[in-house]
Amino acid sequence: MKLNRIIAASLIGLGLLLASGWSTADRALSQSSPTVKLLESQGYTDIQITGWDWIAADDLWRPSTGFHATTPHGLKCSGAVVVDSDGATRIRFH
Repeated sequence: MKLNRIIAASLIGLGLLLASGWSTADRALSQSSPTVKLLESQGYTDIQITGWDWIAADDLWRPSTGFHATTPHGLKCSGAVVVDSDGATRIRFH
């Protein structure tokens, strides 16, 4: 019975951690990431990193970093910077 409570508490803690997007510390570290540099080089501003974006990746093992930003034309957008199977880094939009 005690083991069930420990497992349940661990699963709840893991769920909360994943739901929080790995917290503000991860976002702060990501502000100097290649994702931000790529978006800035393309003219995007007000970039906010949202963490790993599993929807944008081809599979679960491909790196993909989600973001919210303002386009060079002043429109709000969301998407992810993804490393494709051919090694190319691409911006994908939601």
